[in-house]
Amino acid sequence: MMKIEMTEAQKDVLRREEQEFPKLFASYHETEYGILFYNESNKDSYDSNHAVIYPERIDTLSAVLRDIIDFYKTKNIAPSIYHPFVKGYFAEHEKTFLECGFKITNVADRHVSILSEKSQIVPNETIEIRKLTKWDNRIAEDILIPDNQPYEAPVCEESMKQAGNHVFVGYKNEKAVVYVTFHVSSRGCTRFDFIVTAKDERGNGYARQIMHRVSEYCHEEKLPLCATWFANPTSARLNYEAGFRPADFWFEAGYASYVKQD
Repeated sequence: MMKIEMTEAQKDVLRREEQEFPKLFASYHETEYGILFYNESNKDSYDSNHAVIYPERIDTLSAVLRDIIDFYKTKNIAPSIYHPFVKGYFAEHEKTFLECGFKITNVADRHVSILSEKSQIVPNETIEIRKLTKWDNRIAEDILIPDNQPYEAPVCEESMKQAGNHVFVGYKNEKAVVYVTFHVSSRGCTRFDFIVTAKDERGNGYARQIMHRVSEYCHEEKLPLCATWFANPTSARLNYEAGFRPADFWFEAGYASYVKQD
């Protein structure tokens, strides 16, 4: 399959957005070497509580790691660092991370797909899909809490206050059964943030229906550079039908978590 060729400028935009999107919902402290995101009222949210580092700005990694540890300890938050956009960085510096008390966890690379085609999904009326303008707590009560993800509710609620944020929810008999969030960045891209189906409603095709509507909306509104990556093959197939196509771009993923007992 031919992949969509992206320009270096487009790739740089997506890298920057992937690093900085938590500014939508978390507090942050910017340093010479990176950004430290935190949310003292939502400590279970990984995206709200982690550090982003810029290797090209780091002279002594061990000193930076100690600074990160000290910062998060003052807030009683477990230090965590997302993999920077430098290929093999964690592997190359694993000894230093281990010496400073971090454990490295590698996860699958995040291969980016771009919304470039019309949706081929056949719509139906099994659910009512609404674009929200304010927070609906049924997202938490019907979807996130039963799925053991209550920490995502304040993330979504706070994000909705920001310009360019979009939330679509599918309802069945007034029960929230699926939702999608995405935002348009000032950098000129559209990042798909989250799609979740209620645990007891999976397998009914609701994610397909809402992604069809969202795909239509993005085309109608001419939203710029709609990009995402998929957590599993099922999600990839669904969104291929919705119009997303693989690009020649990927993020190296993984994280370093502080495990040393002080």
